[in-house]
Amino acid sequence: MEEKYTFYSPIQSSLKRKNLKSNLKIFLFLLLINPILNEITSEIHLVIKGSGTQEVINQGFTPIPHEIFVNGEKKAEDSKTCELEGEINNITLKFNTQLLSCEDMFNSLQNLIEIDFSDFDSSQVTSMKSMFWGCPNLEKVHFGNIDTSSLEEIEKLFQGCNNLITVDLSSFDTSKIKSLESLFCECYKLTSIDISNFDTSKVTNMIWMFHACSSLETINFGNINTSSVERMSEMFFGCSILKSIDLSKFDTSSVVDMTKLFQQCGELISVDFSNLDTSKVTNMEWMFESCYNLKSVNFGNLNTTSLENMAGMVCNFFYFVSVYFIHFYTS
Repeated sequence: MEEKYTFYSPIQSSLKRKNLKSNLKIFLFLLLINPILNEITSEIHLVIKGSGTQEVINQGFTPIPHEIFVNGEKKAEDSKTCELEGEINNITLKFNTQLLSCEDMFNSLQNLIEIDFSDFDSSQVTSMKSMFWGCPNLEKVHFGNIDTSSLEEIEKLFQGCNNLITVDLSSFDTSKIKSLESLFCECYKLTSIDISNFDTSKVTNMIWMFHACSSLETINFGNINTSSVERMSEMFFGCSILKSIDLSKFDTSSVVDMTKLFQQCGELISVDFSNLDTSKVTNMEWMFESCYNLKSVNFGNLNTTSLENMAGMVCNFFYFVSVYFIHFYTS
């Protein structure tokens, strides 16, 4: 069998040696940075009750935690589930990837009771939409000094957190947020909410924001900016023990929908609309329905020139005493 030889010119031989050296450098570089690529970038600490195999993160969420520690002991790698033994388990999720979204991250984790983000790098996270939706046993959330400067979505963040007792959002940067829809919806045990630090200048949607917060007694809006808000339907629906709401800082000049705004606010005693611009509002249907203890509503110079629907606006009262109108156009 005839052997074939390949001959290289001096120039070709030089290029081949350079390519070999270049490839060797790339290989050594990758070998060098490999530990860095696998370095833990952030951690989330959870408390989960119950034993057996349990989800520690929503099954549809990516990326997967690189490591999972239970009560200080490493239990799993690259997994969304973990074998738990105790009744109460302290869990640490370690990520080696920069997270860009936390949407649905802990959605429907039935046994999650506490969570701490103090060691979590959220600087690139743009969405926390539905992050805790359907976590009925979640009681406490510790955000610490979380970086939310990139955050754009927080709709339904705590929806269905029926046992959430308290939450501190004072570190949140909401300057890019456009919707607060259902933010605290069905948080049955929250007694007070402070969003006085929220930048809501870009928010257009507040529907269902406090929907069915049946233990809510106080809301601190601070100097809230609602100049861009267009939809407020059912915003306070079912806040059944809320006795007063300070709307004096509300700019409602862009609002078109106030449907069922205070429906089933059974302990609400009085409402002052005298400073509100309602010139664009088209719907006030069932606005005060079942506000059983409502005694007075001051509409002041209420502008109803755009109003198309006010069906059931005031009905089902026990103590309703007075409605104060100056101008009320119903044409």
